[in-house]
Amino acid sequence: MAAVIIDSRALGQSGQEIPILHVDAPIERDLQGGDEHAYRLSLGGGQYAALVVEQRGIDVVVRVSGQDGKLLAEFDTERRKEGNERFGLTSEPATEYRLIVRAKYPKDPTGKYQVRVEEIRPATEQDRLGFEADKLSTWAGFSTERENSMRPDQSSNAP
Repeated sequence: MAAVIIDSRALGQSGQEIPILHVDAPIERDLQGGDEHAYRLSLGGGQYAALVVEQRGIDVVVRVSGQDGKLLAEFDTERRKEGNERFGLTSEPATEYRLIVRAKYPKDPTGKYQVRVEEIRPATEQDRLGFEADKLSTWAGFSTERENSMRPDQSSNAP
């Protein structure tokens, strides 16, 4: 079994300790529109973690940041209020990730979700490529959003 090493003294912006994710130790919480919850996960060098966020009445988005706080990937594949967001993370050097689970829609009523680490194991080349693809997909999505927001309003060109 792989070790999960995290500095449990880390605090979030509100001054509260950020929960640590462990294999076989799911965390279930309530979440409503406009809210988000932070988690921490550390991986040793060359490890892979399989994670699941099970949505129970609320659609969530999961954002993963590195130790420097920069966004690495965003996961939102399950577009319904019930279902699973499944994703994997890899680490080349040992690293600590911060995961933010937030409600996708600001006005959603309270629902529940469960976040869990299904396994941690040595990363394969397929795992590494999958995580790289997720990171590229995230940045491609942000680039498209940015380009669309910078385009002139097409309606003003109407005859």
